Amino acid sequence: MLLKDKIFDLFGIQAKVDDINKDVNDKGFHQRFEELLAGDLDDNELDLINNFINNLISPFDVIQKFVIYKEILMGFDLPISADDYFRKKLYPLLYRLYDIKGSIPAYIQFFRLIGFDTCQITESDASEGFDHPTLTLDSDERPVLDSTGSVSGYYNVILTGSLPLTDQLRQFIFNVIKINEPINAALNAVTYNGDDVEDIEVSTLGDFNDDFNEDLYT
Repeated sequence: MLLKDKIFDLFGIQAKVDDINKDVNDKGFHQRFEELLAGDLDDNELDLINNFINNLISPFDVIQKFVIYKEILMGFDLPISADDYFRKKLYPLLYRLYDIKGSIPAYIQFFRLIGFDTCQITESDASEGFDHPTLTLDSDERPVLDSTGSVSGYYNVILTGSLPLTDQLRQFIFNVIKINEPINAALNAVTYNGDDVEDIEVSTLGDFNDDFNEDLYT
């Protein structure tokens, strides 16, 4: 049912009688105006409203520009993958992954889902802070209380796989680490197939503001 075909009937019989400037179709100014507004709703709004669950929530029907919004809510500054189908496939799993973030299984699951063959997390000796294995409390190199004493452990991320190490993949690696890193631990090094991986600056690709306009993009 089109609202355009029904809109003017809602104003009652007298509205039709009192309408002025009627055209060859016996439609006055008031009727043409209301049908113009209703036609715009039919074409641009009602389908979105009637299917808002599919458009906003259903993993494979969600409007593409809202996928990155969901990823940003989960802490991703960049798209999880360049493959839109894969991103939508991962869409319903984000909350479950978010529930276990900060744990070793979370690191492993995130990296395996994106296509790495293996992910290993190993601890390394603290190089600073009050957990340093050799410096004593009276050492000149020992940090003071307001420095890095809160870091209780360092860890390494060891990855293997066949994915090419592109800038996007490098950004994704450190994005996963950013989301999962516990507050009392700090990254020591990342290796991929035996080679060190250096972090690069991450830029946000989308935003979401209160006017709901096209600033949200992919």
